[in-house]
Amino acid sequence: MRIRKALTLAMISIATLGLVTPLAQADSTPTTRELLDKCNNGTDSCVFHPASRREFGGRRQQVGRTTYNCSSVNQIQGISWADTDGGSNSLGVTVTAGMEFAKVYSASVAVTYNASWEWSHTVTRTDNLNTPAWGVGEIFHAPLMQTVTGNYELHFRKPFYGHYYWYVNNFSATSPLPNDGSVTFHTRAMTKDERNRCPR
Repeated sequence: MRIRKALTLAMISIATLGLVTPLAQADSTPTTRELLDKCNNGTDSCVFHPASRREFGGRRQQVGRTTYNCSSVNQIQGISWADTDGGSNSLGVTVTAGMEFAKVYSASVAVTYNASWEWSHTVTRTDNLNTPAWGVGEIFHAPLMQTVTGNYELHFRKPFYGHYYWYVNNFSATSPLPNDGSVTFHTRAMTKDERNRCPR
């Protein structure tokens, strides 16, 4: 019985000591944002290698004002509107065109896919909206979006967190294409309540 207790205490002591060693040897590594902020800012080279690209329609929303035709004839009205659409990225932070890693990304997309890249885009237009008698007219806009995914390769002049070479894999960003996207017009008949609010 004494021998069994002694062996048990020895095993507990060994297990306890074993828990300390890995914690003491833990190495720190840079965050993705730290690495990308170093792009052409302490590196010999910073390159983005695109791996895939896809286009898709963005969220559709009303733009400009709603027109109400309180008359018995069709009316054509010029409606001026502007719509700014931004994007998103795998970092979950706001990216502007002036950031160095954003410049590298945009240039690489342009060369690889022959496609322009903007981190945000504003469409400004004036459209003629033909609203029928006793009708309501609306204009809707949906941007055409693109997503590009790839990897950053960074070469440092001096060791950064102990290494000359670092990689940011599977960086992905989505942004509107620099065009007007989809613009659609919608008309409908006034409701009874809307018609009652027309000037008399």
